[in-house]
Amino acid sequence: MPTGGIIYRFRQRQNFCSRAISLLTLTLFNISSFAQSCPPNIDFENGNFDGWKCYTGSVLDQGGINVFDLTESGGPVLGRHTIISAANSGLDPFGNFPTTSPIGNGYSIMLGNNTGGGEGEAVSYEFTIPANRNTYSLLYYYAVVFEGPTHEQQQQPRMEIALENVTKNAKIDCGSFSFIPFGSTIPGFFQSQSVQSNSPVYCKDWTPVTINLDGNAGNTIRITFRTGDCTFRRHFGYAYIDIASDCSGGFDGASFCPLDKDVTVTAPFGFQTYEWFNSDMSRQLGTGQSITLSPLPAPGTVLNVRLIPYNGYGCPQTLVARLTDNLVVKADAGPDTLSCNLQLVRIGSPPLSGLQYRWSPQTGLTNPNVSNPFAQPAATTRYILTALSPGGGCSSVDTVTVISSNLAGSMAVLGKPEYCLGSGDSAVLQVSPALEIKWYKDSVLIPNASANLYRPNSTGNYSAFLRDQYGCVANTTAQYINIASKPKAAFSLDSYAQCLVGNRFTVSNTSTNQLGAMQYQWDFGGAGSSALRSPFFSFTAAGQYAIKLLVQANKACMDSATATVEVYPNPIPTFDAKAACINLPFQPTNNTDDNIGSPLRYEWRYADTLVSNQRVPPARLFTRPGTINVSLSVSSVQCPNPVQVQTQALVIERPQPPRRYTTQFAVQNAPLKLEARNIGVTVQWLPPRQLDNARSYEPVFKGTAEQDYIIQFTTAGGCVTVDSLLVQIVKFASVEVPSGFTPNGDGLNDFLRPIGIGVTAVKYFRVFNRYGELLYESRDANPKGWDGILKGVAQPSQAVVWMVEALGLDGTVITKKGTTVLIR
Repeated sequence: MPTGGIIYRFRQRQNFCSRAISLLTLTLFNISSFAQSCPPNIDFENGNFDGWKCYTGSVLDQGGINVFDLTESGGPVLGRHTIISAANSGLDPFGNFPTTSPIGNGYSIMLGNNTGGGEGEAVSYEFTIPANRNTYSLLYYYAVVFEGPTHEQQQQPRMEIALENVTKNAKIDCGSFSFIPFGSTIPGFFQSQSVQSNSPVYCKDWTPVTINLDGNAGNTIRITFRTGDCTFRRHFGYAYIDIASDCSGGFDGASFCPLDKDVTVTAPFGFQTYEWFNSDMSRQLGTGQSITLSPLPAPGTVLNVRLIPYNGYGCPQTLVARLTDNLVVKADAGPDTLSCNLQLVRIGSPPLSGLQYRWSPQTGLTNPNVSNPFAQPAATTRYILTALSPGGGCSSVDTVTVISSNLAGSMAVLGKPEYCLGSGDSAVLQVSPALEIKWYKDSVLIPNASANLYRPNSTGNYSAFLRDQYGCVANTTAQYINIASKPKAAFSLDSYAQCLVGNRFTVSNTSTNQLGAMQYQWDFGGAGSSALRSPFFSFTAAGQYAIKLLVQANKACMDSATATVEVYPNPIPTFDAKAACINLPFQPTNNTDDNIGSPLRYEWRYADTLVSNQRVPPARLFTRPGTINVSLSVSSVQCPNPVQVQTQALVIERPQPPRRYTTQFAVQNAPLKLEARNIGVTVQWLPPRQLDNARSYEPVFKGTAEQDYIIQFTTAGGCVTVDSLLVQIVKFASVEVPSGFTPNGDGLNDFLRPIGIGVTAVKYFRVFNRYGELLYESRDANPKGWDGILKGVAQPSQAVVWMVEALGLDGTVITKKGTTVLIR
C-alpha cells in the first residue's frame, strides 16, 4: 500500500452474491423551478474526474463480514474509473439498457469492469449545502446487473452508496444503502438473456432514488459509491454514475404555472409507498408518488406526504410541500457554437426539473426533447428551443446557431489514380476551397502548392491540410497516386523440353521498364503460379504447357510474354509374374504402355541374369522350386535416363503328393458335407455328379449311388495335384465299436472309439468298468476315444462296457451299448 494511502474498510452483514454489473446514475434531485449553483464538476460535465477522489482495492470475506479494503489511487485508474460520453454511449451487454443515465447530462462514469478478480472500486465527492438551504434533496438513478453464483451473502458482489455528514462526523443512515438481487425488498430485477460464465445474470433497469438532506444547511456532505466483485474472485461488478447539474430541493410541481389547467406534485423517488394528506393530516388525498390537483389550488396550499421506504433502504418520514403559483419558465439555448467536421457539440443548458423541452428543426440533434442535446448538422443551422410548463400554459423561446464546417474527407480524384505515361491519362487531386491549403507527398510538405487543385507528377501518397475562416482544420485521407511507364515483358528458359521424371525448368527474366517497380505473375499452363522474378517450376504430368508472364508497373501499365514447353512421358514398366510351376513353361505378361510417342527399350532379368530384350521374353522351364526376382527395365529414345525398373518375386512351385481320403459313408438322399485339403487356388471334383458345387473345397454330396471322386488342385503357377475320395451308400446310419483294443502305443488299435457310418456327429461316448465306474466320456462330434488310462494309471486287461449316441445323416438318433475287451 502506498505511504499515506487511505484505506476504507466497510463491513456490512446484509449483502448478496452474484456476479454483478451495477449500473448506477446519481442525480442531485432539484425539484424547485429555480436552478441553483452546483459544486464544480459534481455532474462530470467537465468530461473528467476533477473534484472527485478515486479509490481501488479489493473485497474480502472476513469472519462472515464483507469488507472493502480500498486505497486512494490519486486519480482515475484505467479500466476501473471510466468517463462515458452520452454522444458515444451504448447498451449494457447484459441489461440491454443505456450506459448513460436518462437525466440528459453529457457524461456519466463507469465504476469497475467485467473481469472479476475480487476487485473493489470507489469514488467520493464532498460538497457543502448552502447555509440558507434547510430543504435539500439528493436524487440518483441506478441500474444494476449481477452474476448470480450460489455463495454466502457476504461473499457476493455488490454496489453500495454511503452518505456522511463530514461536519458532524456522522453517517447519514437514511441515505446509505446496499443494492442486492437476492433477499432484497426492492422489486424490478430480471434475468438477462446473456451470460459470461455458467452463472445466470440478474439485472435491474434504471431506477431513481431521492435522499432527504433537510436540516443539513451549512454542513459538508460526502457521498461515496462503491462496487465490489465476488470475494471468490470469479464474479465481477461495475457501476455507471451520473449527477444532475441542477442542485436544489423541494417538490417537483410545488411551484406551478398559473396558466396551466392542473398541477402535478411529485414526491421524492425510491420509496415503497406514498400517502398524501391535507395540511392538518386529517384527510387522505391520494396514494402514489405523484398527485394531480385540478382545478389549480390556491397559492399557499399545504400538502403532507408520508413516505415509507423499502425495508433496509431508508427511513420513514413525512414531508411538507407549500404550493405557489410563481413558476418561472425560461428557455436557454446556449451560446452560438461551431461544429467542425461533423463534430458533436452540446447546445442548450442543464434541464430544470418539471419542464418540457422542444427543439426545432430536429435535423442533426441526438434528442430534440431534452434541454441540452448534442448537435451535428451537415450545414449551418439555427435551432429554436421552446421550454414549457408541465401543462404548457407557461412557455419561453430561445435560439442558437450552430455553424457547420466540414473539411475532412473532401479530397477527390479527377482522372485515374493509376496510369501509364504516354497513354493520355492523368490524375488531378481536388479539395474544397479553404482559407489555407497545404499539400503533402509521403507526409512531406510540397513547396508552393496551396490551391485546391493539384496535379501529381510522381508516384506517392498525397494528402492535404485545410483551415477555414472559422478555425476548423482537417487532414484529408491520403490518396495513393501511381504513375509508371509500360514495361516490356521478356524471358527465356534453360530448356524447352524435358522428361517427366526429375523435370525442372529454370527461367531467366529479362523484362525491363523505365518508370515504376515491376511486379510479376507467372502462369505455368494451369499447373502452378509464382510472383518471383525468375522462378523455377516442375510438372507432375506429361504434355505441352503454355508458360505466360504478366509484368505490371501498376494496374494500368502491363505487358505479357509467352512460351511453350513440352514434358515427355517416361515409360513405366508393369508386368505380371507372380508364380510358376516346375517343368511347365513360364512367360510373364508385359502390361507396359508403349503408346507414348517414342520407341521403348526393354530388358528382362531372372535372378539378375539378362534373359531377353524383347517386349515379351520367350517361355522358360524351371526344374527346381524356390523364389527368384524377375525385373523389367524400360526406357525410351526420348527419355533414355533414368531407366525405370519394376521387380517382382517369382514363386516357383511344385505339385503336392497325392492323397487318398478315408472312405465316407452317405445315407441315401441325405446330404453329406465332403472336405478336401486347402491347397492351390482352384479345385475341381470329377466327376461332378451328386455334388452341389464341384469347384468347392467343401461340396455337399446327396445321392443314391456310390462314387469314387478325383479331386484336382491347381496352384497359381499351374502345378496340379490329384487326390481321391470314395463315397459309399448305406441304407441307414449306424455306429460300430471294436470288440477289443490294444493300447500299447504301437499306433495300431490304441484307442477305443465309435466308428460312424452315415453319421453326422456323435453326441456322447462313455466307457465304464464292470463296477459301473466311469472310465471315459466324450461329447465331441468326432471323439478321439479312450486310451486305456484312468487318472494317469494304465488300466489292466478287463472287459469294459461302452454306451454311444449319435445323429445320422438322415436325422435318426442312434443309441447303442456293448462290451469291449482291453487287452494288455
